[in-house]
Amino acid sequence: MKVLLLDERYPPELLSSFDVVREPQEDVVAALTTGKRRVGEELFAQLPSLRVVGTATVGFDHIDLAAAEQHGIAVVSVPDYCTQEVADHTLALLYALLRGIVSLHRHVVAGGWSPKAAGPLRTLAEEGSAVRSRPVSLRSAPKCGRTTFSRSNGAACGWSSSTSCSPSAMPSPCTCR
Repeated sequence: MKVLLLDERYPPELLSSFDVVREPQEDVVAALTTGKRRVGEELFAQLPSLRVVGTATVGFDHIDLAAAEQHGIAVVSVPDYCTQEVADHTLALLYALLRGIVSLHRHVVAGGWSPKAAGPLRTLAEEGSAVRSRPVSLRSAPKCGRTTFSRSNGAACGWSSSTSCSPSAMPSPCTCR
């Protein structure tokens, strides 16, 4: 099977069983991309045998889906890529903000050593009604937002999860209330 590689970041050892090409050829049946290059009608016209475009990304806004459908080309992505990591990182940043980690770090680097350098020590539990009275806005795809909510035990903080945001609605923020 002949595969058109549209990005050099694909590991060659994973593609050893394919006939990999770097330029469009008429007998290419699959194309692999990572979103660095727009994939659409111009490329599809050069690849009459193309049957599938695979992207190593969560979304596929860099692929012209209407043109792919017109040509009978399937488009596949990796919808769960890094969902857990994004949720972990989001919570790490939230806790760093809440606990004043950056301020405390700067204070120590400057030679200080005071637990009050970032103000009073705060926890989600102690923030209580202050946290509950503010919506938590997540500017992300729904899976990342739901996973972050689940990981944070958002219900215990008075948050609720909204799954009404769709990837097509981005970059509007998803808001958990």
